[in-house]
Amino acid sequence: QAIIRKHFEPIFKAYDKDHSSTLEMNELRALLADNLGVSEAAITQEQLEWHFGKIDADHDGKITFNEYVQYFFI
Repeated sequence: QAIIRKHFEPIFKAYDKDHSSTLEMNELRALLADNLGVSEAAITQEQLEWHFGKIDADHDGKITFNEYVQYFFI
């Protein structure tokens, strides 16, 4: 867990623009766009909501670091 946190927490924090320790929809859009090499406008609202729903495991409307790691890396 410590190794995962060391390597991936800086990425998560870079997209957490409001420093809330969670990712909201607009922050996830930026992360996805950068990872896919497309503009943010290229990600439709439907695609964004689908990904957000998959990553937000507890469906509280926010993506925590643990949810992010679970979805992308484990």
